[in-house]
Amino acid sequence: MCSVSDEYSTKAAESQGDGKAKRQGGGSRRGGKKLTEKEKNHIHEEVIEDMVNGGIDIDTIEEVLGGDSYKSYKDTVANEDALRKEYDDLLNLKKNDLTVKQEKRIAELEAMNLSDTTKRDGLKSKLRQEVMDMTISDRLSESYRERAKRGDAFDADLTQYKGKQREVVQKAMDSGILNNTRRTHEFVDLISKISADKGVLFDFTNNEKLKDSGFAVDGKTVNGYVTKDGITLNINASKALNKVAGHEITHVLEGTELYDALQEAVFAYAKPKGDYKRLFDSMKQRYREAYKDLDGQAYDDAINKEIVADLVGDYLFTDTDFVRNLSTQNRNIFQKIYDEIKYLCKVVTAGSKEARQLEKVKKAFEDAYREGGKQTGANSSAKYSLSEAKIPDRTELENRPPMKVVDISAPQTQGTFTDRRKQILRNADAVISKPYLNHDTGTMIFLTKKSYTHIFSNSGELNINAAEHLPELIENAVLTHSEKVTHGSDYADGVYTFFAAAKSGRVYPVKLKVKEYTYSGQRLPENIKAYFENSPQGYASSYDTVVLEVEEIEESPPGSVKGMNQNDPLLNPGELSTISVADLLDLVNGDARKYIPQPQ
Repeated sequence: MCSVSDEYSTKAAESQGDGKAKRQGGGSRRGGKKLTEKEKNHIHEEVIEDMVNGGIDIDTIEEVLGGDSYKSYKDTVANEDALRKEYDDLLNLKKNDLTVKQEKRIAELEAMNLSDTTKRDGLKSKLRQEVMDMTISDRLSESYRERAKRGDAFDADLTQYKGKQREVVQKAMDSGILNNTRRTHEFVDLISKISADKGVLFDFTNNEKLKDSGFAVDGKTVNGYVTKDGITLNINASKALNKVAGHEITHVLEGTELYDALQEAVFAYAKPKGDYKRLFDSMKQRYREAYKDLDGQAYDDAINKEIVADLVGDYLFTDTDFVRNLSTQNRNIFQKIYDEIKYLCKVVTAGSKEARQLEKVKKAFEDAYREGGKQTGANSSAKYSLSEAKIPDRTELENRPPMKVVDISAPQTQGTFTDRRKQILRNADAVISKPYLNHDTGTMIFLTKKSYTHIFSNSGELNINAAEHLPELIENAVLTHSEKVTHGSDYADGVYTFFAAAKSGRVYPVKLKVKEYTYSGQRLPENIKAYFENSPQGYASSYDTVVLEVEEIEESPPGSVKGMNQNDPLLNPGELSTISVADLLDLVNGDARKYIPQPQ
């Protein structure tokens, strides 16, 4: 954290910090408890960082440094405003009811030319110049420069962006409602990265435009709204980031079994607090036009989907009890949301307001991890074994929700096969440092360096591209087969086959072999041992003997779906993002077919 040695900066930071501490702590108290010196110092450090980034409140700077000029300006504004109010009040009286004295006063006020702001503007200009002279070599000058940018329309160099990221930045420029400050750029950059990475479309609005959109709610601030075209964020709302986080996280979970569990957990927490009913009533008003053609269960489902996203966004930033509840009662969901929070922390601009907000959420998750690990131990809902998993039949598989199609078409490494293999292995330590949650089974599956061996034994761009997406393939694969171990490690208990969907010009079924091992703690692969020792989950005592790790991975040569033609999206996937399990299984060909249940 930077320190502030400049005289004027120190004064402004102290004033802003004291005010912020009072607002956050209700004077000197937070949640009924007196703020500690550590909490007060943390608030002051945040204010100093704000100042360096041009975020100190302008009025605070002028009040602290302006002296008599500030007082003269404020007195003039207060006096002129009072005269205008007096004039407006007199004009609102019926003419026949006016006294002679009141009529005379109206004439006096009209002679004052109350619409003329020359005096206040001159005093303001004098004040600004004096303060600017004081801060010319001071960090506060950045805040003054930022203030000027509030009047400028958002502008950016589009050549620095590409794809969906560029589309979002272009929308920000075309909106006509965003200013050109550093904070606005930081927010737009975050939104554009999420859009490019997650495929979520964003647009921007403000309170004025909301009135014309049909999504405004009388007397309430709307953070944004969702349509078939994507998420529209209200830049005037203080909780726009909440809206982003809530919808980004629920978007990731939609179409998986975890989404239903998330909705159940959120509603169970929200209903006793009255939050569900409050939001349901608000959503009915907000989406009355968008969902006017829906009725019955379809209408309730659409409204509930929006409620889940809004509640998740709000609770993550404001309610640590909600985070703790997820940690102890819904560990799989907790882990998935935690991964998304870490992703947001990674893409947000360091030092920005959004970065600080997200770091607080991340810390709440880390604290809950530690507490949850102590409380739940072996009863945690996170699973590291498939020994009790039921292998579904063909009908059960085909009734599963659509699967995500993992796009492996764009290489993340460059060079020859050997060059790319070396790059991937160099990056593998970070990839294999944690397990990945398979949504189909709710189990945590590890990768090891061995996981890459088989895929690298077959050269070709598809194989090596798939190696760059192993975590995503694990997360989105479906379990199709299990068998006993016939050879290999003495510690292996079972072999399980999963299939994932990948696309690169067309859709390919990807077969993953996962082995379940029973190890003694000393024989655990180093990356798995390190995870259990260092993970804030504190699971070593419960799960250091049974683990799942990917043994091999390969693309299965695709077969043909009945009735498929050259216009079929499976052959020409384009923007295809999901595929039915039935269609994927029909694409499995050759020897790989023995690992999928056949139609009855």
